[in-house]
Amino acid sequence: MSRPATPRGITNDVGRYYALQAAVVAGGLISMPITTRLLSQAEYGRLSLVFAFVSFGTVVGQLGFANAIARFYAERESVGPAATRQFCEAVFTGALVSGSLLTIVLTLTLTGVFGWSPGDSPMLLTLAGVIVATRVLMTVLFAIYRSRQSVGAFAVGRLACQWGIIVLATTLLLLRPAAATVLAATAVIEGVVTSFCFLHLRRLDVLRRLRWSSKTLRQANSYGWPLAFAGAAAIFTAYADRFLIERYLGVAAVAQYSVPYDLSSELARTMLLPIQTAVLPAIFRLWAAGRKDEVRLSLSVLTTNLLAFALPIGALFAALNGEIITLLASAKYHDSAALTVYLLPGVLLNEMTFLFAIGLRLSQETRAAALISVAGAGLNIAVNVVTLPRIGLAGAAAATSFTYLAVTVALYFWSRPVLRLRIRGNLLLKSALVTALMLLAVRGVGPIATWLPLDIAIRGCGGAFIIAACLIGGDGELRRTVRDALPTRKLIA
Repeated sequence: MSRPATPRGITNDVGRYYALQAAVVAGGLISMPITTRLLSQAEYGRLSLVFAFVSFGTVVGQLGFANAIARFYAERESVGPAATRQFCEAVFTGALVSGSLLTIVLTLTLTGVFGWSPGDSPMLLTLAGVIVATRVLMTVLFAIYRSRQSVGAFAVGRLACQWGIIVLATTLLLLRPAAATVLAATAVIEGVVTSFCFLHLRRLDVLRRLRWSSKTLRQANSYGWPLAFAGAAAIFTAYADRFLIERYLGVAAVAQYSVPYDLSSELARTMLLPIQTAVLPAIFRLWAAGRKDEVRLSLSVLTTNLLAFALPIGALFAALNGEIITLLASAKYHDSAALTVYLLPGVLLNEMTFLFAIGLRLSQETRAAALISVAGAGLNIAVNVVTLPRIGLAGAAAATSFTYLAVTVALYFWSRPVLRLRIRGNLLLKSALVTALMLLAVRGVGPIATWLPLDIAIRGCGGAFIIAACLIGGDGELRRTVRDALPTRKLIA
C-alpha cells in the first residue's frame, strides 16, 4: 500500500527524486561527450531528428493513458486492491494496442505518404517505431510506480534504462559510429527494462493479465486524450524548428542547434523534473481528499520558490555556457553557445508549465490545455517561418522562447480560477539582486584556470555558493522548505 500524501511528504519525495536526478545527470554528462565526439555533425543531427519523432510518437501513442493513471489511481486505490488492479490492467492493455497501432500508422504515413526519412535513412525511422511502441508501455508502467509513490522501483527502472543504453551504445559506437547504432542500443535496453517492470508489477499483484474494459478506457481517454493531444502539440513545438532548420539550413545546422537546446533542456529537467515527478501524484491525492486550500497554498509556495531559484541558476549556466559546451560537446560546437541566451528562458518556462496547467487537470478541463498547446505549436511554426530564413539559428531560438512565454501566460490565465496562486514578490526581488551579485563575481573574475573542467568547477561552485548563501540564507521560509526537501529517508523505500 502506498503512503498517504502530506505537504512534508511531498517535499521529502522531491528530495528523493533529486537524488535520482543526480544520477541521471551524471549519465548525461557521460553520454553527450561520447555521442558528439564519435558521431559526425550530420549523424548527430539525424539522431536528434529521430528522437524528436520518438518523443512525438510516444506522447501520441499512449493516448493520455499515463496521465489517466496519475489522475485516477488514488481514487481506485481508495476502493480497494481489486479495483486498482482492474484499472491498471485495462489501461496497460489499451496502451499496448494504441501504441502498436499508432506507431505503425505514423511510420507508414511519414514514409509512404510524405516520403520523409531522417537523413534519407529509412532504417532510422524503423528503429524509431520500435522505440516508440516500447516507450508507450514503459511510460504507463512508470506512471503506476509514481502513483504508488514507489520511488525506489521508479529509480531503478530509469537508471537501468539510461546507464544500460550508455554502456551498450558506447560499446557499439566504437565498432560502428552511426545514429542507427544508438537507436538499436536504445531499443534493446528499453525493451528489457519494460519487460522487467511488467513482471515486477505482476509480482506485486498490480498487473495480473491483459484486460479489456471499454468503460475504463473511455474514462481514461476522456480525461487523457486531450492531454495527449496537448503533449503532442508541445513536443511539436519543441522540435518542429529542427525539421524547419533541416529544410532551410541542412542537417549539420540541426546539430549546431540541438547541442545548446539539449543542454538547456538538461538543466531545466535537472531543476524541475524531480519536483514534477513527486508533486503531481501527491497533489491529486490531496485534491481527491478535499484538501483544496492546502493544495493552493502548496502550489503558491512551490511556484514562488522555483521562480526564485530559476533566475540565478539559469544566469549562472548562461555565464559558463561557452565553456560547458566546449567541454561536453567539443570545440566544433563552441559557436552554438551564443544560442543559449535565446533558448534558456523559454526552455525553463516550458519545464515549469506543469505548475500552470495543473489547475486545468484538477478541474478536468483538459481540452483547454490541448487547445493552448495546439495554438502554441502553430505560433511557433509561424514565427520560425518568418525569423529562420532572415536571422538563422538565432531566429529559431528566439521563436522558441517567445512561444513558450505565450503558452505559459495562456495556461496561467485559464488555470487561475482553480489555482489562485499567490507569489511572494519580495522573494523574487531578492532573487534578482542575488543574480546580479553572482554574475558580477563569476564574470568579473573571468577564467581562473587553464584546465577547462577546473575553471568550470571553481567558478560554478563559487556562483552556486553565492546563490545558496544569499538566497537560502537570507529567507527563513525558503530555508525551511529546502530543509524539508532533504532526502532524510532512504532512496529506496
